Amino acid sequence: MFTRHSNAVRSALLLWASTLVAQQVDVSRPAYQVFRYDEDWSSLADSSRRGDWLDPLKYISLGRPGWFLTLGGEIRERFELLDEPGFGTGPEDQNGYFLQRYLLSGDFHFGDRLRFFGEVQSGLEYGRTGGGRPTDIDKLSLHQAFVDWKLARSADHSITLRVGRQELGFGSGRLISPAEGLNVRRSMDGARLMVLAIV
Repeated sequence: MFTRHSNAVRSALLLWASTLVAQQVDVSRPAYQVFRYDEDWSSLADSSRRGDWLDPLKYISLGRPGWFLTLGGEIRERFELLDEPGFGTGPEDQNGYFLQRYLLSGDFHFGDRLRFFGEVQSGLEYGRTGGGRPTDIDKLSLHQAFVDWKLARSADHSITLRVGRQELGFGSGRLISPAEGLNVRRSMDGARLMVLAIV
């Protein structure tokens, strides 16, 4: 009973603390997104909105109005140790293994209508009994490279065509997603026509 009660109190305190933090977030500053290509850092053209030490990388002017570059990246280090994999049928691994994932992206905006997004990925594995799985190792690859062309834009809607290699995520992510849990994220080659209603 005491353990359950203390867990409930701890959960309530965490919820209260997260509410306080959320109230102090600067809503005028863009937020980091799950998909890097969903981030829009154009508001940082106004230097008074820059408060984070990484902001100079998020808006790099290319010399013309509306032309800018955003640099982004991710480093993920993960240690795994599986005890009795496959209910004891898999190879024993007493020491565990180390997974690393590196992503580096560049988002080029050429005005309101044209954009190029590119991202490279490197996935590494060290020490796994039986060697790395296909989802663990990709030493260096072009993970994403697509062009966005805004076909139409009005006060109430916009239509954008995206062509190239891109991450996709729909619904719960069980069928189509970048598979965040894997060491090597997935992307797909194709085209998307995106219609956005502006309210």
